[in-house]
Order: sequence, then C-alpha cells, then structure tokens
Amino acid sequence: MEYTSGAVVQELRSETKVYKGIMLQDFFFIIIYMMAAYVLREMVSPSLRVLYMIFSALTGLYLTSKSRSNPGRRQYEALLLFITKDRAVYRPVINYSLATERQKKELENEKQKSKRY
Repeated sequence: MEYTSGAVVQELRSETKVYKGIMLQDFFFIIIYMMAAYVLREMVSPSLRVLYMIFSALTGLYLTSKSRSNPGRRQYEALLLFITKDRAVYRPVINYSLATERQKKELENEKQKSKRY
C-alpha cells in the first residue's frame, strides 16, 4: 500500500465569504445592526438622520473588523468579552524593581499570554 504525502489541514473551521473580505456571519451582523439603527432613527433629529445612518454603517463595519488586541476574534466579540469579564478576579500588583528574577520572568510570560487573547 502506497501513501502519498498530503497537505496538513491548518484550519477546521472555515468561514463563508460573501464578498472579498466580508464573511457571511459579518454580513448578517451588519444587516441586523442596520435594522436596529433604522428602527432607532426616529429618536434622532430629522436633520441628522442621514449622518446617523452613515455613522451606524461605519460603526457596523468597524465592529465586524478583526481585533488587533484579541487575535481570532472580531471587534464586537472582543468588546463583549471586555464588558462581561469577571471584575472580582484578583490580580496582584508586583513592584517590578523589587521582584526576583523568577517573578520577572513570570510577569513577562503573563504579558505575552495576555497579548494573544
């Protein structure tokens, strides 16, 4: 039996593209976001409604862009995680100048890990 070398799958979860950089999930998010903005436009002054809808569209596009601070997530997902995070979690503050070498290495590792998420 012969085995051929095949490509290794890098990603199991693929996203469906609607147009160039816009994925199907992003497309639906923008549609729902704009529907909510359309319903709420009655609360905006008539002279500012066009500007409000343009602002809403730009905000929807920004929220669906990829997050630089949280790779693998969209801006709206990162914002939701930030809002719902547990603020009761205690994280000690360490004086870096008095920390031992081991503590300094641990701090650097924690900083690198927090940049990934």
